[in-house]
Amino acid sequence: MEIRQHVETIPTVSKELPVGSIILTKYDAKREAKNIVTFEVVGKDKVFRFVGKGHLSTSPLDKYTMGYSYVVVDNPTVISYLLTRAKDILEDIIQECEDGVFDD
Repeated sequence: MEIRQHVETIPTVSKELPVGSIILTKYDAKREAKNIVTFEVVGKDKVFRFVGKGHLSTSPLDKYTMGYSYVVVDNPTVISYLLTRAKDILEDIIQECEDGVFDD
C-alpha cells in the first residue's frame, strides 16, 4: 500500500508499505512492547489505530497520512505482541456483532 508521510524537510513523501505493517511513533518504537499504548496497522482498505486496551479507530487509506515522527516497526517480537493485542480487540468487536449488538 502506498502511504503518504509528512517529513521534516519535505512536506509529504509516499512510501510503499505492505498490508499488516505496524506504525509507531519514534518514541514508542524505543519502548518495550508491553509499554506501547498506541499503534497503527495497515490494512487492505483502512489503517487501524489501536489506543490503550480497547479503543479502535479507522481511517481510509486514501485519507491517511503518517506523521513525520512515525516509523514502521521491524522488530519481530514487537510485531508479534502488537498483532496479538490488535486481534484481541478485533475479536471483542466480532463477538459483539455475533451477539446481535448491532442488529436492528
